Amino acid sequence: MSSPRYQPTSTLTSDGNSVIISGSSSIYDFPIPSVSMVDIFTENTNSILLTSSKNMLVPRNFHSATRLSSSNLILFSGGINAPDGTKLNNAELFNPISGTSTSINMPSIRFDHQSAESNSANKIILIGGTDENGTVLTSGNIFDGNTFTSVLNQMKSG
Repeated sequence: MSSPRYQPTSTLTSDGNSVIISGSSSIYDFPIPSVSMVDIFTENTNSILLTSSKNMLVPRNFHSATRLSSSNLILFSGGINAPDGTKLNNAELFNPISGTSTSINMPSIRFDHQSAESNSANKIILIGGTDENGTVLTSGNIFDGNTFTSVLNQMKSG
């Protein structure tokens, strides 16, 4: 990697490259410092080559990343120098080929959450996490590639 990282996300692109995104530069500093680095790796005869290093618009940690059908990657929420720093209420749409990013506003802060792709509708579901006050969420968001839909209080235990 271009720099040491703790808890980055790793996402496989449609052409088989691996994209390592953001994370933290240390676990011993507090608040935990977030980084904006994106490294793209290509497998080449039993080795992995760093083929590109780019920066995201915003450094972030405690985020999730998912590949879209367009081959772009979407990074959701997270924080800057989290857990005590700024919690983010935006997503970044990242094109691993051009290295460009676009910011997308999210309906709310969703920190330290999980994301999953829905194969049937090509949508991404964001589940749980915490809000800006550290309250554990029972809600979710659905991202369709352009916009977010809130799913409120649908994940209560029975």
